[in-house]
Amino acid sequence: RKPGRDAAEVKRMNLLHDSDETPTGGHVAHIRGLEALEKGIQLSGYDKPKPKNVGRGLSFSEWSPSGGEGNVFVTIDETGGVKGSSPVVDQGGGVLTVIVEVVGGELKVPADRIQLTQLDSTAVPSDGGVGGSRATRVYGNAAYDAGVRGRAKLLGVAAEKLGASVEELELSNGSVVHRRSKKRMSFDEIVRAKGSAISVKGYYKSSEKAHDASVSAQIAEVDVDPETGKVTLRQMISAHATGKVINPLMHQGQIEGGVVFGLGYALTEEVLFDGGRVTTTNFGEFKIPNIADIPRLKTAVMENVPRGPGPYNSLAIGEVANVPVAAAVANAVADACGVRITDLPITAEKVYQALKARYA
Repeated sequence: RKPGRDAAEVKRMNLLHDSDETPTGGHVAHIRGLEALEKGIQLSGYDKPKPKNVGRGLSFSEWSPSGGEGNVFVTIDETGGVKGSSPVVDQGGGVLTVIVEVVGGELKVPADRIQLTQLDSTAVPSDGGVGGSRATRVYGNAAYDAGVRGRAKLLGVAAEKLGASVEELELSNGSVVHRRSKKRMSFDEIVRAKGSAISVKGYYKSSEKAHDASVSAQIAEVDVDPETGKVTLRQMISAHATGKVINPLMHQGQIEGGVVFGLGYALTEEVLFDGGRVTTTNFGEFKIPNIADIPRLKTAVMENVPRGPGPYNSLAIGEVANVPVAAAVANAVADACGVRITDLPITAEKVYQALKARYA
């Protein structure tokens, strides 16, 4: 098989489509693999001629998040302030930001005006926690449920006090407004009229794996020095077909972080042993990528016909950008020099030895 476009054609022939069954027996209702593939090819110049010893490698990931159980509490107090709380621990993916943005979206309050506190595990009977790229699905939906319940209570009290039906009212910047008369009640006025704080619990639980899939198509371009086996990354492409993006900055951070994480796995990170003793005990020996190791990175995010199990048809992103990186780099190395490295990391020593064995 010739390198180049042929690899893309193989992917194209084997892509999952809507309503397909996966090789493991799952069901995919919604997936946009072809769009991601074509965008990756476009951004990378995949079909263009390349210099000697330069290779391009293509890889693909598909991710349908599992279910889980999550709790989010919302209280609107006598000052009109909105306070949220949840036992979830944010490991860095931004689930706490998702919670306040979703609650704020439902209550029409800016997210930065919502005070969020973290509870311990005694606050609820059960809570699943973060894992498997499902935090937005689980806690985003719990936050959505809390926001909807809080909105319903606000509108119910305001409707009674304003002598209007709930359907005539809307929320706007910390108040409930009667559309026709423009009469309004602020959140603090509503709480005082009720006589106590408005407190709701949002809850989400699902054991079902999602049937809507995030997709990433990645293309790595590398230069391999045939004299030393050194692999130099020239560029990385990461094209994503996903659901609704709730926070673009955070979403982009997950993509870039996932790619860099994957590059360390692909090229530099290795736990070494001397007998039973680990010898790579610090970051001078266990080499994670730093800024000098990161190539030019191009990304594209396509929210084509958003569908997903999270709030507002959102989908997973956390591991989607991480999973295919090493495969893209390995395929690019094979394209550049004709040898395939099958154990990670792909070091200069391994490439050199493989080239030496090939031409021995």
